[in-house]
Amino acid sequence: MNLIEKQTATENRNQASVDPSATPDRVAPAKLEAERILDGEVEGRRPPRNGDLAKSLDSATEAARQILGGSARIYPADTDSGKYRGEFIAETDHHLVQKISTKSATAHLKHLLPAGLAPGQTSVVSYSAGVAELKPYRAKEKAHSLSR
Repeated sequence: MNLIEKQTATENRNQASVDPSATPDRVAPAKLEAERILDGEVEGRRPPRNGDLAKSLDSATEAARQILGGSARIYPADTDSGKYRGEFIAETDHHLVQKISTKSATAHLKHLLPAGLAPGQTSVVSYSAGVAELKPYRAKEKAHSLSR
């Protein structure tokens, strides 16, 4: 076995100076996105003001009652964990109304839904923590069959 002795050396390090105005802010896009989320902005669409929202919900309720009947019940969508199936039957400035049963409907906030939805379309809307997910939905046809 060969042993080699090494001399110890001292190491001197100097920090390089960095000009903060010349370096890009790498977290700027994340900060901007966080601000948009805190403002409630979804895909470039901002939520309505409270006064406008109340007027739109009243209009959605009236439109749903005209279509479903005066005794129809209209519920705001549960954006934390709701799941809704059916046809969109009415639209207001800030809401899309989805028929849930013959006498009930749900009012969805339009700024939370993907753009391009309109009355007459049928889909499943699932919410999780304020984020809406849309899936196609076809109602099951009632088949009359012979039974013994």
